[in-house]
Amino acid sequence: MTKNSTLSLIQKGEKKALEQLYISHKSEFVQWLQGSYGASETESIDIYQDTIIAMYENIVRGKLKTLDSSIKTYLFAIGKNKYLSYQRGESKKTELSVIALSLETEDNEPTHEEELSTHVAKKIEELGTACQKILQLYYFDQLSIREIAEKLGYKNEDTAKNQKYKCMQKLRKLVKPEIPKNSSTS
Repeated sequence: MTKNSTLSLIQKGEKKALEQLYISHKSEFVQWLQGSYGASETESIDIYQDTIIAMYENIVRGKLKTLDSSIKTYLFAIGKNKYLSYQRGESKKTELSVIALSLETEDNEPTHEEELSTHVAKKIEELGTACQKILQLYYFDQLSIREIAEKLGYKNEDTAKNQKYKCMQKLRKLVKPEIPKNSSTS
């Protein structure tokens, strides 16, 4: 079966063509993502499934009618972009997780991650609306600083980046207030 006939069959709703496409590249894709990017097996399989769905949607919507490259090349290109996008989202979430995990209970034992998440969520609610919106757009909606600047009407990206930084500083203080140092010991 040629690459363009596969696309045509999928466009016509032939499920067997889509199943064959899925099966024929899965193992190699998962190994490639693990070897090239250090992805876990679970991440690799999830990314592959997202990649197949993206390709399927492109075919069904008529965005992809013919290929100049191989189907494998096209799939791997989509997969690479999906994985890198996933990684960018994970790194944004990590910053909030670091704040949460820096909390300790009074007996210096780390609290459960779920408790920390709840605590951070409550503290975010204590921030002003502007900070809540920036953090929501950046960490949860995963918008870039440029997109946030445009959406919220900031003068430029630097202004939005500075505002996000200030909001994170406020959140850090709310989450783990500094313990005042005793200047005199009597």
